[in-house]
Amino acid sequence: EAIRARGGGPSLLRGLLADLRRNSALRQRVASGSLTPEALVALDADARQTDDARRKRARVEAPAALEDEVAEGYACESCGTKRVSVASVALPMTSYGTSEVRDVLFLRCLDCGHSWRDGDD
Repeated sequence: EAIRARGGGPSLLRGLLADLRRNSALRQRVASGSLTPEALVALDADARQTDDARRKRARVEAPAALEDEVAEGYACESCGTKRVSVASVALPMTSYGTSEVRDVLFLRCLDCGHSWRDGDD
């Protein structure tokens, strides 16, 4: 009934079941009664993730913390200002069987918010 009250259908139910299978801490909270079924349904997908999944996601989103530093030698493609932040990410090459990586720069204008990538040759 809580799923229907939230307006969710089969996809919400499948997501809840998958998250309960993956997340033993969440499963234990439900089994012990410290998390009611209504509270479980009210949790968003991020709150139902395992701690490992949250840590992996935090590592992926870490380059965003560099946004306040102004990069030299770049100008915004949209407004022309030189106040541009940069974050570098090493991405694997698309060729199979190699362990080569290439650096891709994620740039963002601190004035107008325009963002673009550099190094996607």
